[in-house]
Amino acid sequence: MRIERPQKDVWIIGFDSVWGDSSASAICALDYDEFGWLSFEVPRLVRFKKGIEFVRERQASRGCTLVVIDQPTIVPNTRGSRPVERVAASLIC
Repeated sequence: MRIERPQKDVWIIGFDSVWGDSSASAICALDYDEFGWLSFEVPRLVRFKKGIEFVRERQASRGCTLVVIDQPTIVPNTRGSRPVERVAASLIC
């Protein structure tokens, strides 16, 4: 009996956010399909809003997308929270 491997197309995106949207953050991506690694998008500087666009564009091309955030997602402070913390909090809560 032959067993077919399930299709596992996925983007893995690394995002290192900075405080607020006034400074550039770093983002990169790996594209995998059922046979392995397809492509690597080298790290580039983006502001938070462009980072969201980057993720959404890739997610539209592959349904499954994993975003890895390279920093603590909850940082107590007197100024509120960073945009990335608001996104994470909406998913966790």
